[in-house]
Amino acid sequence: MPPHDIFAGLRTSPDDAEPFLTRVRKVIVDLPPTEGALIDEAIGETIWGQIRWSRSLGWPIANRMADGFTVQFYYGEVGSPPIGADGTIDPDNNWREAPKALLWDGPHDEENFRVGIMLHLHYNTRIWRYAPDIHFTPGVKWQGSNPWWLPPARRIAYPTVGFQGDGTFKIAQSGPTFLEDFLVVNAHY
Repeated sequence: MPPHDIFAGLRTSPDDAEPFLTRVRKVIVDLPPTEGALIDEAIGETIWGQIRWSRSLGWPIANRMADGFTVQFYYGEVGSPPIGADGTIDPDNNWREAPKALLWDGPHDEENFRVGIMLHLHYNTRIWRYAPDIHFTPGVKWQGSNPWWLPPARRIAYPTVGFQGDGTFKIAQSGPTFLEDFLVVNAHY
C-alpha cells in the first residue's frame, strides 16, 4: 500500500488520526532531521494496513464503514504460535493484547471500499511477533447491490505476503510496518 494512500485516508478522519499526527508534529518540530532517524522517531513502531472489498459486496450499515469491523492485534514471544486449531487466537498462550488500533474510512475508489488501520506501539516491541485478529462487528448488518437470490456470504482473507505459516509477522527494524491488504471476499467463490 503506497504511503500516500495511507496519509490521504488520514485526512478523511482527523479525529482518529489526531494522536498519530500530534506525535509526527512533535517530532518534526522538536528534532532535527538526521539520516532517517526523523521518520523512525515519528512513525517507527507503527503498523499500517487496510481492509479492502469490492463495492459489489455492499457496505456496513453504521455511522462509519470502520464500525463494521473489529480489529485487535496480539503480540507474544517468537516460537509460541497464537492461532488455535479453530483459527482463532489462543488466549492461554501468553499472548497479550496490543494497544487499540485506529480505524478510518477510505480512501475509496470506483471499484473498492476501504477501511484503514493504524496501530501505534508505545514501547520497544521489535522483538515480538504479532498476530492480527479481524472480524466483522457482531450486530452490524450490511447492505448492497447483490441480487436477492444470491446474498453475499462475506469472509475476511488475510494476506499471505509478510506473514509466517502460523499467521504472525514481525515489525520492521526501523520505520513503519506496512501490511498487505486484508480482503473481504465472497465466501461462495
